[in-house]
Amino acid sequence: VCSSDLATDTFSAAPVTPKTRVSKSEVISVLTPAEWATANSSTDADVVWGMAQFQLADYIDLADPRFATIMGGLVAKSIVTQARAAEITADLQALANA
Repeated sequence: VCSSDLATDTFSAAPVTPKTRVSKSEVISVLTPAEWATANSSTDADVVWGMAQFQLADYIDLADPRFATIMGGLVAKSIVTQARAAEITADLQALANA
């Protein structure tokens, strides 16, 4: 899609808006089996709540503040490191925009 610049009588590409939605299967695809098993078997109330939110969702929106909260919880509970959380988020962003 192009837009016209009337001042210069030229065309330029429309701005690209990054996509932020991924499927639950895409989320699982970027986690290691150990990460998934640890999160699923946790008895910590915050982790159980986060996993319930994930399982009930129709899709995961990476821009939703709840996603950041859940990822922060996984870091706080030592299920993933901060660096790994950033890697997971980057991998999901790449999948959303593939």
